[in-house]
Amino acid sequence: MINRKFFFDEVRWSLFGGSLTQAQVDGMSGVLDEWEESHRNDDDRWLAYMLATIFHEVAKRMQPIHEFGSDAYFFRMYDKDGERPAVAKALGNTHKGDGVKFHGRGFVQLTGRDNYKRMSDLLGVNLIKNPTTR
Repeated sequence: MINRKFFFDEVRWSLFGGSLTQAQVDGMSGVLDEWEESHRNDDDRWLAYMLATIFHEVAKRMQPIHEFGSDAYFFRMYDKDGERPAVAKALGNTHKGDGVKFHGRGFVQLTGRDNYKRMSDLLGVNLIKNPTTR
């Protein structure tokens, strides 16, 4: 079991400047709960990697978020008819509107039709039809 008091005391000062919001605590607690439930015998370095990735991807919020930007931004960045069609193609964004529909979401900013499809298959949830499903 993870010593939660020690963990939160350490990250509060080393990563969050001395204070944590309840949302940050809740987000990290959810990850720690899942780790202890399903991965407690695994290498704890993977947990550290997951938490570090989340920390970076969600700008320290420690909650799943939508990528920062407007629909116009997502169109420009990720749509086949936007400013970066090669990026759109690499993400599998082959339909008009995919850039907006499949912008980054979650703890790790899942982005692109192909990645949403992979996660749909893995989770058994149709994220292509409803990409906002949590």
